[in-house]
Amino acid sequence: MSFVLDRRPKSDALCDATPSCVPDLLDQLVCFACQFPLTVKHFLIECVNFAAIHTRYFSASSIKYVFENVNAQSVVDFRKEIIKEMNLYHEL
Repeated sequence: MSFVLDRRPKSDALCDATPSCVPDLLDQLVCFACQFPLTVKHFLIECVNFAAIHTRYFSASSIKYVFENVNAQSVVDFRKEIIKEMNLYHEL
């Protein structure tokens, strides 16, 4: 299983990192394996590629539940394991 951030530009125009350009940069992050936009919600709850790892740290059906009820260390440990398992260190 692999996971890659797809950062293809939306247009040929270069972004000058102005505030108006930042949302466009964020929209470009895509989960390679499932082609969904890579959002916090997708990362923490929705991505089927993370399901096996996800269940070891917390069970949640909404992002609100995660932020209100899940221990922050569990979320950090989940993120660390995803990065390790998916070999994302070279992508960051």
